[in-house]
Amino acid sequence: MDRRQTRIHIGTRGWHYPHDVSGFFPEDLPPDWRLELYTTQFHALELPPQWALPDSEDVAQWEAETLEDAALALPLVGDWGQHLAAGGDLRPLAKALAPLEDKLAVVLWPQTPSTQAEDFWPGVYHVDSATGPLTELPIGTPEPQGGFLYWRLEGPGRYHPETLETFASHLLQRAAKGCESFVFFGEPSYALLDAGILQEAVDRHLAAS
Repeated sequence: MDRRQTRIHIGTRGWHYPHDVSGFFPEDLPPDWRLELYTTQFHALELPPQWALPDSEDVAQWEAETLEDAALALPLVGDWGQHLAAGGDLRPLAKALAPLEDKLAVVLWPQTPSTQAEDFWPGVYHVDSATGPLTELPIGTPEPQGGFLYWRLEGPGRYHPETLETFASHLLQRAAKGCESFVFFGEPSYALLDAGILQEAVDRHLAAS
């Protein structure tokens, strides 16, 4: 099954969490195998922030160690990212990211990107990370107009399982309306745990529907 068809994309910001309490990665698992294991559970991933043109070996790893239905979000940061957003030459970045093909789902810009961004990546969501991503669970609060929303959930601490269950219902309601949701957890100890609980809740509801 193409997991992207659910319109609900759950994962974490990066996949290296030295203080993780979830036990997601076996203790004897080599670090080089972690991304491949991660993508079997979560098809969505916010990649490490890029302060310069991504290294070709990193891009090759992202492509090779994720499944075909991966949905990758790439943050562009710093002066380099601002330069590109303000109208810098996007051709080197487009060439560097070409191996990802359809796996590239979102580009996060440090400010409103140039209109040329959609010409280079027409099937990708472009997010102004200064104003676009939300940092709180939007349960019971007004949402911006439009079908796409991007959440970065940083804690503090662990989210209560009942809160995540309610949030799962919220995401499913959005998906039923054709709305796309990206949710990435980032709290160093609980990101993988919270993402797993939310993903399991969504999967359970989808299986029952």
